[in-house]
Amino acid sequence: MKNTKTALYLKDWEYDLENISILKSLGQVILPSEFELDMKDFIFCPLCYTPITRNPLIKDVTSNGRQATFRHLPTYGDIKCPLSSLSSTGQKYANEEEAKQAIDQGDLVIIHGFLHASERNRNESENNEYHPDIEDIDGPLSSVPISRYKGETFELPSQITTVRGICRNFSKNYYKYYFMLSSNQPTMLCDLIHDIRDVTKENDTPQLY
Repeated sequence: MKNTKTALYLKDWEYDLENISILKSLGQVILPSEFELDMKDFIFCPLCYTPITRNPLIKDVTSNGRQATFRHLPTYGDIKCPLSSLSSTGQKYANEEEAKQAIDQGDLVIIHGFLHASERNRNESENNEYHPDIEDIDGPLSSVPISRYKGETFELPSQITTVRGICRNFSKNYYKYYFMLSSNQPTMLCDLIHDIRDVTKENDTPQLY
């Protein structure tokens, strides 16, 4: 199974689909390094909310030298979750309304581009206000090929953002689907980020590191 890099911890909460809003609002995002043994029965997947475990439970490194991570439990194997599959798959949508709903709920972000100083200054002058910390502005409607049906595109609202805008509330954004206009499908942020230590040559395609 694919490992999970973060977990939601909430003391005394039990898996219950009707009370997921409680876990989402009160659950503490923790890393494997922040895990303590008395948390073991109260850590949950940040996407499907089923109970998960730390691997290994106590040590920081597995027997084959890998850093500790969180892992889904076979008991809940019938519940589909992008974080429990071995390979990462992009998200597709049945229709434009479904995609717009995902955007409204904060589960999908269409990135039209990254904010340059000239765009930031223009946005400030249009509003007659100075905002030195502007991180996101509304982009144009973009024709996005994220339909389940080949060749179909959706006209969806996009954002022009900054890397800092993505890093804000990073733990919440980490498992959110992002669509870059240079991509061919929405992909979770955790799968879009590349470890700079693995870079061996130049790449002409813009990527997040």
